[in-house]
Amino acid sequence: MARRGSGLRTAVKIVKAIDKAQKKAARQAEQDRKRRQRELESRKREQERERERKVKELEKSNREAARQAEKEQKRQMRELSAQAKERERQQLVAEREETIREKALRKSAHEHEKSLYEARVQERAALRAHYIRMEIE
Repeated sequence: MARRGSGLRTAVKIVKAIDKAQKKAARQAEQDRKRRQRELESRKREQERERERKVKELEKSNREAARQAEKEQKRQMRELSAQAKERERQQLVAEREETIREKALRKSAHEHEKSLYEARVQERAALRAHYIRMEIE
């Protein structure tokens, strides 16, 4: 025959099983809480990295834009300098041409005056010869 007990052992076993289940549930809940916390921190870190990456990209873009602007400004300065040099060269050429024209004009005026002088000299010589012939006659 089976011995009948008070059921205390069964009750203890049930209490132990309930206690074990509660501890397991508490551990599982703690693990779940920690896992959610880690995921949240991981997402925060990822968002921070993404924000930092965007800031770096923006800074890089700004540096590149500044570099391009400086490059464009230098190009424009070179272009303006080249234009100024070209204008100066053209002005020098124009001044030389003007000097040559003035010199040629003075030369032609001088030659004209010289030819007029020569004509007067020849006319006087002819008149002198004419008067000399008239006096001799």
